[in-house]
Amino acid sequence: MQNKIHASLLRPNEYAARIHDPRTYHEVSMDLLKRWCYPLVPDNLPSGYEKIYRYDMHRRLVYVEKKKGGTKMGRSSDIIGPCLVGSACFVGEDCVVKGTVIGHHCHIGNDVTIQSSHLWENVKIEDNVEINQSILCSGCVIKRGAVIPRGCIIGSECVIGENVKLPEFSRITLCRDMEEDNQFDDFHDDDDFDEIDNSEESTSEDSRNNCCNKGSEEVETDHALVGEDGIGQLWLPSANEQDFDVNESDSESEVSNDKTLTLSKSIEWVKSRSIGYNPTGMFFNRMKAQEEGEDYLSDEESIKVDDNQHHDELSCTFPAGVDIVKELKLICLEHDVASPIENLRIELNSFKFSQNASFSDCVTGTILAILEKIETTSEFGTAKLITEFKSELKYWGGLIIKLCHGIEEEVCMLTTIENVACGSGVMGEALSKEPAFRFILQTLHDEELLSDEAILLWASERKRLNKESSEGKLFFQKHTQDFLDWVEEASGSDSDSNSGSDSGSDSGSDSL
Repeated sequence: MQNKIHASLLRPNEYAARIHDPRTYHEVSMDLLKRWCYPLVPDNLPSGYEKIYRYDMHRRLVYVEKKKGGTKMGRSSDIIGPCLVGSACFVGEDCVVKGTVIGHHCHIGNDVTIQSSHLWENVKIEDNVEINQSILCSGCVIKRGAVIPRGCIIGSECVIGENVKLPEFSRITLCRDMEEDNQFDDFHDDDDFDEIDNSEESTSEDSRNNCCNKGSEEVETDHALVGEDGIGQLWLPSANEQDFDVNESDSESEVSNDKTLTLSKSIEWVKSRSIGYNPTGMFFNRMKAQEEGEDYLSDEESIKVDDNQHHDELSCTFPAGVDIVKELKLICLEHDVASPIENLRIELNSFKFSQNASFSDCVTGTILAILEKIETTSEFGTAKLITEFKSELKYWGGLIIKLCHGIEEEVCMLTTIENVACGSGVMGEALSKEPAFRFILQTLHDEELLSDEAILLWASERKRLNKESSEGKLFFQKHTQDFLDWVEEASGSDSDSNSGSDSGSDSGSDSL
């Protein structure tokens, strides 16, 4: 409103979010599972819903629909929250499911890895499949050995063939006429919906049902994309002439180039709203365009982000030429230990915001600085290494606690030490000698810098390592495995005692 900004302020304990694309759909879903919207949580549904579905919350924010004889999960499978598993589902053996919502009546085979994804109802996944940051719509089938990378959407009733690896941000559909009916185009203006009455909605629904067919004979299938035994074709945003102005003086080649540029921008626009998309490159493009006074940048002028690189939840892209972690480590090394540690925390925070870094980067830089401060030699023994490490933690421990805002930063700290132990140099050699790595973990655990959940999460992701690799040799050391077994046993006993005390209090209240 001209020079005024109008806002509706949320009161304490209130939550508000608008879902307008797959990326926000995933983020809001995770907020619900992380209980940010309490009391609106899966195990405390509003009146009426609990008559249909009732969920129990298990360890690590895993919600399971509790109809008797419904969902079955393999004993060797690892379900890592926040996750939600619907009714009448089947999860096979040796599966890893992390940060995923699974709908009702889904069937998941053996040795399947699913991360940060959404499975709607009646989805079937065969053995040895990998799915990362994608949406699988109702009734779709993913056959043995297929790989669904980040940002993909598999439309209803589509089939991805055996051993097929889709390109990132692919959207597969059964819709025959994608120009007329766009089953993925849910980014409409609000004004468009205001003009649609109930009769028009039913008409459009009928046309959608007529457009999208289940049979492979009626659907034009791109077998080069989905495999010989697959069903479906690639969906692309339209680049029609109404999307840009066409002058009579424009040549045919100019019009074709305009269409190509418009289609390229439309694809990038769709990708930016997908799960797993890294918006850093788009941000720097926009900043560069503002500096040069331009409205748009061509693809050749844009700052490229390596889409083929695997981005997990701890990764981030930064400006070229700036090593964020190295700079953070130097700040820690140059800090005068005679001054309060709070001064260093303020300095790290300032650098973090100026470079758009994360707390995980700050933790990584701090741990690397601590290890570098320990002046090791080739004759350095495990006992002396642990003694020096404990001595450093007396000063740096308070900073690490304030930098670790959750399990993500704790896992990052553990991964950093693992990377140093597997690397070259005197410190890497000292940490890789058994049982040095185990006692480093135990020290961090005893100082309450590493939680049981972080250690078990890290261990669950290392179970499939090749024992001959450097990381595998470190993880499968006998002393390391003994410590992990102790942590898992202690964590299990704590949860059992808590449930026992809860049941005891319940029985006491009943007797009263």
